[in-house]
Amino acid sequence: MSDDTAAPFLFPAVGRKKVIADFDGGRITSDGAVMLLAAAEHRLGIADRLAGLIADPRNPLFVTPSVADILRARMLAIACGYEDADDLDHLRTDPGFKLACGRLPDSGRDLCSQPTVSRWENAPTLREVVRRIRQHWPSTRLTIRGDGRYGRPEAMAWCEANAVDYICGLPGNAVLSRLLEEAADDVRVRRAEAQAPVLRRYAEVRYGAKSWGCQRRVSARMALRHPVLRARTGGKPDQAPQGPTRLRPHQLPVRTRQPGPPRVAHRRLLAHADIARRHPKPQPLATAEFTTLRLRLLKVAGRITETAARVRIALTAACPEAELFRGVARSLQLAGP
Repeated sequence: MSDDTAAPFLFPAVGRKKVIADFDGGRITSDGAVMLLAAAEHRLGIADRLAGLIADPRNPLFVTPSVADILRARMLAIACGYEDADDLDHLRTDPGFKLACGRLPDSGRDLCSQPTVSRWENAPTLREVVRRIRQHWPSTRLTIRGDGRYGRPEAMAWCEANAVDYICGLPGNAVLSRLLEEAADDVRVRRAEAQAPVLRRYAEVRYGAKSWGCQRRVSARMALRHPVLRARTGGKPDQAPQGPTRLRPHQLPVRTRQPGPPRVAHRRLLAHADIARRHPKPQPLATAEFTTLRLRLLKVAGRITETAARVRIALTAACPEAELFRGVARSLQLAGP
């Protein structure tokens, strides 16, 4: 049985000739201009300087990529539009990103993978934060709040074992929907009777996923305008959930799918902010937003080949910002090894 997802695909014919496409172009990167960022990062030493300020709780006997290596890969990926660590599972073999991180595109070791990044970002800093707070305020009652990315059984069990209250989001599923169906139906009826544009109600059930090994208190906020039920587990269900943090226009857009303690978000924001503050500002695009710089200057396709004596980057001849690219590259030549 053939795999249709791997088969070539057709586009409308041009000049009576078939147009066939497939992902078989070989060692091509869609981010050939990542080398400009790599040169700027090398000159400024951003990754190395930040790495010196961040503690690494990992066991050094099992650590291959250093903190600087992880930071460098994450910052370059973020700048090119890949905000999530999940993307590194694909980018770790990209010849452009490997070269930008100081590794040969073919013979060099691949970059860090998503599990490696997640293990580092989600290192047990939660317990460290709690420990430091309790050193100064031993009798203060602590409550951890987080969205669905924080609703992991390990985190909830640790909070319960250490007398820490928590409110974590839960993804919807068929079991929760069934448990809350009676309450949800009541909301539908009440809204129909009141002819209200939207009606919100709260409900509470006991629920336990298989991975939990126990049942926990779950509160649900139901709004008829949004048919998907949003459930939260933990204490104090009457508190309204916090919305996403809005970033200022000069910062890069941030998506964070990976779970982790608050310090993880701080590390990601730090990586975003450094790239946003330090991007090159040549005259033609001096006032452009970073998203415009990314599209016009960084997203340049190129073929990277490695021989015994050199590595060649063949960028697309149709790049509209070729002259600007050359100018920026020349200004950063002194950053080379």
